[in-house]
Amino acid sequence: MAKPEPHLLDPASYLMQTEIGLRYSDLDVNRHVNNVKLIDILQDERGYLHRASGMTKATAKFTMVFAKPQRAVSR
Repeated sequence: MAKPEPHLLDPASYLMQTEIGLRYSDLDVNRHVNNVKLIDILQDERGYLHRASGMTKATAKFTMVFAKPQRAVSR
């Protein structure tokens, strides 16, 4: 897998940030985020960022970068 450009990993280079809380039902038996749930999460966050940034339906380009994976914390 190619390494991302270093500036893409710097949170300061993005206009907006959000933290996503995972539900137990988002994880599979191996405690990985289920692929279908991941797409749901990305769709929800895309809508949130779209509204929060004041973008209109005429937006030409909207980019999301998945910076780094998070490990599930067992309790």
